[in-house]
Amino acid sequence: MIFSFYSYICGINIYVCAMDVTKKLIIRSETIETLFDYYQKEKLIVNRRYQRKLVWTIEEKEKFIDSISINYPVPLFLVAEIPYKGETALEIIDGMQRLNAIMTFIEGEYSLNGYYFDLESIAATKYLLDKKILEQKTPKLDREKCKNIASYQLPLSVSTFKEDKVIDEIFKRINSNGKHLSSQELRQAGATNLFGKLVRIISENIRGDVSHSDRLTLNNMKQISINNKKLNYGIDMGGIFWRKHNLITNENIRESRDEELVAHLLCAILVEPRPAATSNNLDKYYENLSIDSKIRKLGEKYIITMFEAVFDEFRKTFEATRSSFFRVLFKQQTHYVSRTFQVFFLAFYDLLVKEQMKISNYANLCKALEGAGDEYFTRNAEKFNLSAPREKGIEVAKGLMRSFFIKRDETDPALNNGVIKLENILERSFTENTNYDFKVGFHRMDNTGDFDDNCMEKVLKTLTAIANLSKNSTGYLIIGVADKKADSDYYEKYYKLKPIPYKNFYITGVQGEADKYKSHDEYRTKIENKIKHSKITPSKYIDQILRNIDYFKYYDKPILILRIQNEGDAVKYGDKYYERHGTSTVEVSSDKEKELWKRILE
Repeated sequence: MIFSFYSYICGINIYVCAMDVTKKLIIRSETIETLFDYYQKEKLIVNRRYQRKLVWTIEEKEKFIDSISINYPVPLFLVAEIPYKGETALEIIDGMQRLNAIMTFIEGEYSLNGYYFDLESIAATKYLLDKKILEQKTPKLDREKCKNIASYQLPLSVSTFKEDKVIDEIFKRINSNGKHLSSQELRQAGATNLFGKLVRIISENIRGDVSHSDRLTLNNMKQISINNKKLNYGIDMGGIFWRKHNLITNENIRESRDEELVAHLLCAILVEPRPAATSNNLDKYYENLSIDSKIRKLGEKYIITMFEAVFDEFRKTFEATRSSFFRVLFKQQTHYVSRTFQVFFLAFYDLLVKEQMKISNYANLCKALEGAGDEYFTRNAEKFNLSAPREKGIEVAKGLMRSFFIKRDETDPALNNGVIKLENILERSFTENTNYDFKVGFHRMDNTGDFDDNCMEKVLKTLTAIANLSKNSTGYLIIGVADKKADSDYYEKYYKLKPIPYKNFYITGVQGEADKYKSHDEYRTKIENKIKHSKITPSKYIDQILRNIDYFKYYDKPILILRIQNEGDAVKYGDKYYERHGTSTVEVSSDKEKELWKRILE
């Protein structure tokens, strides 16, 4: 049977399941002085998973304190009792802005009608004044008025919950009506999927308001909040990337529009074909867990690192001439800077990540784009939130920039991802099968389970054979992938691990044989040592293979990729040359060696 409690907050009804609340819900009043004591003892907690930044202006704070000073009623504060650092603390569900306004007024951060709280009016602040932790500002507010404020009874709803998700849901319901939160803040409020988590982490990293933990004391919130006029704390609004490049207004940053922009870009990177940058699509990806599958496949760490690497290249380009994106691209006013920014960011992403290129000269690239916004983008930018027009814009942007990009080393860990490389290799192997080979692993799948040196020798011979295909020939040998169903079935039966199908391949991973070692590092070291002491000549190819090893996870499957590229020599294993005939590796007879060298040197 379901019961509910009713609470009036800004004209909305809140219903909470009695199973989580009934015996644990307490409606009580606490004086401001008592809550200030909680504050000083760092027992008022903010959870950044659902709470927004401190955004109230001085005027909003003063108006709220004025209401208290004349004894007007104030809305209920919702808090939850939680364990925090071995003690019981109060996590603020609703009322963070108001509680911050109260505590910072008492600390003397701002005045009421030009008068500051008298620190000698209550014991807690007098102690802090005597210890020189707080400084008295003048002129002082009448002491009796300060005592009245300190004794004001704040209405608190105090609850305890077994699960964080209940708190998340309550917060979201509180703010789902009226104009408490922006659309993006509501999406992020209590977002439990990986997509919402990545949006928040990347956005915090760009703004600079990062914190070690999701849970912070209210005391520390101002250090990671964006400052505003008359409040000299936290992060300087003018120094944030979005403002420096005139992409988003101050007010829009306060409403988390920067996070909305990051969310659109992440959707465009993770979803194929790239979806339209609409509110409906964002709502879908915050509520639908399908996008989390792609995140798990690529890996959270890689996505964050890659996004920030592309972002950094973008930033370095438009700051190379000490300018900004807006001033470089536009000489005339436009309302579509942020939409054009999305086009260029995704063009950078395509060139840097998909095409594995790098910028040859930041300053020259920046200069080449001067006025490009007015000339090529403004007339179409209104529709850049739609897929087709945005794709056309991306192609135009890439065309303008491509001559300033050159091929890069694909082992760049920030921009290169093994998952993307693996799927590209599997796709290409259908038409270029001589350059690719696949092995389930290096260990025998028998009663011994020993490392198979014969298998390793075959792998190394195959790599030399791929290098001998032609001058500059490049090829890959993938460990942890079966290209035959029978091999996949045998692996599953032996290791009791289910492979992941991909097209005509089966991603087995090497977890089964890696488990025979103390760690993945030890497993990888074993393979590297076998390569290091192999019979490949010239020895520079041994160094090249070791340099280009990729070891990563495809979902939860560890994969090993070995790569080789011809550098103008025929490559030997032992005293023999090998070459590829289709998907087979065969020894080159002595009478054919001259022909092999001729092919390499052409």
